[in-house]
Amino acid sequence: MNLFKMMLAILLSTAVAACSPGSGGTTAGGSGTIVGHFIDSAVVGLTYSYTLNGQTTTATTGVGGSFNYPAGTPVTFKIGNITLGTITPSGTVTPLQLAGNGSTPAATMVRNIVQLLISLDPAAQTIVSAGISQPDTITLNTALLTAAANTNVTPITISASTSQTQLQTILTQIGNITGTTYTLINPTQATTHMTSSLNGIFAGNYSGTYSGASSGTWTITINSAGIISGSTGTGDAITGAMSTTLNTNAFNFNGTASGYPWNGTLDGTGKFSGTWGTGNTTGTYTGTKQ
Repeated sequence: MNLFKMMLAILLSTAVAACSPGSGGTTAGGSGTIVGHFIDSAVVGLTYSYTLNGQTTTATTGVGGSFNYPAGTPVTFKIGNITLGTITPSGTVTPLQLAGNGSTPAATMVRNIVQLLISLDPAAQTIVSAGISQPDTITLNTALLTAAANTNVTPITISASTSQTQLQTILTQIGNITGTTYTLINPTQATTHMTSSLNGIFAGNYSGTYSGASSGTWTITINSAGIISGSTGTGDAITGAMSTTLNTNAFNFNGTASGYPWNGTLDGTGKFSGTWGTGNTTGTYTGTKQ
């Protein structure tokens, strides 16, 4: 299954694996428990933990990068004792959310996280290094996690100041324990991969309504490069492109329809919302992924 199909399957199966505050995710088990997904590619075996009512729960991400967490509770993601970051999720989490608002795939902290995750899965590392395609899944096995818990690298928390030498040292220390040679992918490869992953999350068909100075319906398709095409119910073309810059846990859309600008955001639930028009001819629009 290619990256586009994998990302689309995750979003459709979870229905509301949200990136935006208050959107919520799929209920798992009891009330208030959400199913989220950690996406670089889908990361399987990543350790996560949260504390609720004084009790700490620790587990690892499952198929599709899935993890369960209580709504509104901070979750920490780690590889052994190497912390990637802590965030209060609302469904889907990517390295951009861990790095913070305004992050892009080229942000140093984002690249550092992506480099480390991919480089710890030799199969994924081989695919990314070849530059031909992107892996559907990054898998961190139990032996690797045990080895990572025995590293003493400084800093233990990955940040924008973590150097390439420090990343390679982490890989070398883990490899010395597991008997595996881990090769660090370069920053450019990490940026290309994360950009592709984000566009894979965006890609698909969407529809909704607009209202204001005029009203009607609209449908669009986002392709695997983040390019948007579609039309209103009256046949006027909609064109535009997605941004891969994180904006308050969503991503910006900028386009035009009927000669008017359409600007807004797309969150991880597949929800589009924003404003359209100029001057006295304005309105709002909303819609969802199909």
